[in-house]
Amino acid sequence: MKIFLDHVRGGKVVRIDVGKQLDFTAYKRFTRATLRALEDPEVVAIVVDLSATHLLFDSGKAMLIDLKMRADSLGIPLRLLNSSPEIWHKLSMVEYSKIHLNRYANVGVYSRSLR
Repeated sequence: MKIFLDHVRGGKVVRIDVGKQLDFTAYKRFTRATLRALEDPEVVAIVVDLSATHLLFDSGKAMLIDLKMRADSLGIPLRLLNSSPEIWHKLSMVEYSKIHLNRYANVGVYSRSLR
């Protein structure tokens, strides 16, 4: 799992490349991403790139909910990118009434939506 800071029109985006699986081990990285967003006033969103993710555990779903609440407390959106249909299906099976996880094809598509 890696964290990047992408420059987009209108600011910066903290991007988290999850890797092959999303589970509780994401906690520390998600915390680092949140701190990076907190420390930089130019950050306009946090995005989670699921392009390489093949395994999604219940603890990973919980980590996404936690990250969404953190992003909300910072006043910035959380977006999911590049999820496979299988991963998106697993996410859609969970009741996310408290949160809205938006899915974008890639960072470019997301950055265009910021305009």
